[in-house]
Amino acid sequence: MLQALNELGIKVLTPKATFYLWADVSELPPPLNNGVIFFEHCIRFKVNPFHRRRFNKSPYINHLRMSFGPAWPNLKMAVAGMTELVALAKRGDLPPLEFRGSTAAPLLSPEPKARR
Repeated sequence: MLQALNELGIKVLTPKATFYLWADVSELPPPLNNGVIFFEHCIRFKVNPFHRRRFNKSPYINHLRMSFGPAWPNLKMAVAGMTELVALAKRGDLPPLEFRGSTAAPLLSPEPKARR
């Protein structure tokens, strides 16, 4: 899995103690170089790399936490889906995201203003 992700252009460090890995998507073609957008497109490919929190102002917006704990056939399907997704982005054929009812809509929207 690590080799396949690195070949896609997703930088991954070899984990030392867990079955999670941190993946840096900053070198993928836009808009997939944003972790939230990458996640949303993965969902449409039936790949769920992780659960996102509000990271729109985080220095780690380009990073994902992925698990390699699932069974190998599931991981192979996930990598195949991500491979197809990246290929579409490289060709400029990535379909636009619609955020109605999407998990990314609140993640990409501005932070609510604090009440005084």
